[in-house]
Amino acid sequence: MRKGFRSLTIGLFTLLLAVVVLPLTGQAKAVRKISKKNNIQMAVLTPDLQKKISDSTPAEPAGSDLELVHPATRLATARLPQGWTTDGIYYYYLTNLASYGSWKNSLRLTRVLYRADGSYSEDYMTLKNFGHGTTLACTRKNGVSYLWIGSDYSSSKGGPTSISCFIFQPGKTLKEHGPIRYKIRISGKGSYGSNLCPAISPDGNFLCVRISRGSKVRFQYYRLYQGRKIKPKKVIKSFTVSNDFGTFQGFAIRGGLLYTVEGGPSQEECRELGQSYYPIKVRTYNIFTKSMTIRTINGASGLSHREPEGINVDLQGRIHLMIASHYEDLYTCSNIYRVK
Repeated sequence: MRKGFRSLTIGLFTLLLAVVVLPLTGQAKAVRKISKKNNIQMAVLTPDLQKKISDSTPAEPAGSDLELVHPATRLATARLPQGWTTDGIYYYYLTNLASYGSWKNSLRLTRVLYRADGSYSEDYMTLKNFGHGTTLACTRKNGVSYLWIGSDYSSSKGGPTSISCFIFQPGKTLKEHGPIRYKIRISGKGSYGSNLCPAISPDGNFLCVRISRGSKVRFQYYRLYQGRKIKPKKVIKSFTVSNDFGTFQGFAIRGGLLYTVEGGPSQEECRELGQSYYPIKVRTYNIFTKSMTIRTINGASGLSHREPEGINVDLQGRIHLMIASHYEDLYTCSNIYRVK
């Protein structure tokens, strides 16, 4: 009896020691700061590491508003992803290179090719002084994918002062803007807009530019020719809304509908950092009737960080979101979900 009690005591002590010593396997903590070295010189993305990162995205329960399409993907930098897009073959993701110094407001553009077995390959470009990278748009014409982004960042103007079009070229660095760029005048005002970001309709026929101006946000529509040209003086539709988004994270267009996504990090991370929590919401505007609906998105609840970073709408009207997550306090990764 005494021997059995001693064995039980040792067993309980060992279990308690394991709980204290072993690391917890819950959500990764908030990544507050990533050094330039750690941002660029990451560990080699071996198949084993790639699978571990992918496996960090939890499965969605039946009642979720989201369906997982592509689990956690490590990009070409460790910092937080921003805008994203797809041409139906590749996925393209933007990440900031630095929060200070000469590479502030510069971006790394990672191109990812997902394989049927869930693995992927990637390469990248660098976009010097383009801005925050809030949105990235793409259309594919005659076998060529044309990417559009805000460019020519100006601190005095509060963001990108032009929009640029370019073709992805692995390893290339673009400075300030792409080979095709446009300044955008505010319709009916004559002055040039700033803090610009673009979106393209899924049929590739229209381009919309978001212009942030104080308490108002203007969306200006243009016809898109050959995937790479617009007539900047010919605005075919202008639509203005109040700038009352909790945290704007991107927009998309399809027909007469305009979609925006907003939201901040997870409630757990906001509590850790002492920040206000903003849930993920998708707003849908009818640009002709000016009606608007708001849908709060419930899902990805087990995902660390859980901050939405862009929206895409396809020809069938299916909404896809990119939601960022942390992997072991080392990398911030992209996760693609379809909204049910």
